[in-house]
Amino acid sequence: QRHFQQSIEKVMLGEAQERRPSIAEQHRISLHEAGHAIVAEHVRPGSVANVTILSRGDTLGYVRQTMDDEAGYLQTEEQIREQLWVLLAGAIAEELTLGSRSTGASGDFQKAIELARRYVLAGMSPLGIVDKSVLAKNEFCRAQQVLLKDVEMAVRSYLAEHMSLR
Repeated sequence: QRHFQQSIEKVMLGEAQERRPSIAEQHRISLHEAGHAIVAEHVRPGSVANVTILSRGDTLGYVRQTMDDEAGYLQTEEQIREQLWVLLAGAIAEELTLGSRSTGASGDFQKAIELARRYVLAGMSPLGIVDKSVLAKNEFCRAQQVLLKDVEMAVRSYLAEHMSLR
């Protein structure tokens, strides 16, 4: 079982790394990953397959979720919002428990920005159906930011209520 887990992780994330974060960094990484895991279980109960703070590839830790039985080629508005919840939860957990965020969330943020982009282009934002070629860049960015801020506030509220903030 353990070797099977390790094989999956190696294929998905790369070789285990010899990085040795400090105790303070390990604490921060564990809080970050706990935030992802708590929210992942909230939006899709039973989906968390593995949580670790062992370095693999470019990651210092990660939460692996099982595939959604409904996952296919299309994403609904609800599925995108749920993914955004999980992506933003790590940084928010750091901020709530330690008072600040770290650069460890930059990969999560890039994925969230890409999802928000798809959300707007799919006509799911208050802008409705858009033509990217004629939409002003600042208007497009504003629609992304409104979505991300909305999700961030909801995740912050959820984690503040459900995480022990000691």
